[in-house]
Amino acid sequence: RMKIKEEKTMNLYDAEGKRVVITCKDGEVLIGMAQYYTPSYDDPDNRTNICVGNILVYEDEIESIEIV
Repeated sequence: RMKIKEEKTMNLYDAEGKRVVITCKDGEVLIGMAQYYTPSYDDPDNRTNICVGNILVYEDEIESIEIV
């Protein structure tokens, strides 16, 4: 689970199909449509992830996410 605007929390799958702003822990900001949610049990590295545009983002790399 991660923080979203107004200090709420959400599961990453809640963002799928929505336009988002994701701020990564390294400071990178991604803006776009969240799609292709993959739970950890379906990922070869056992890491939950989602795509924003053509960029794969792992849940443990995300500082915050805002649905816009």
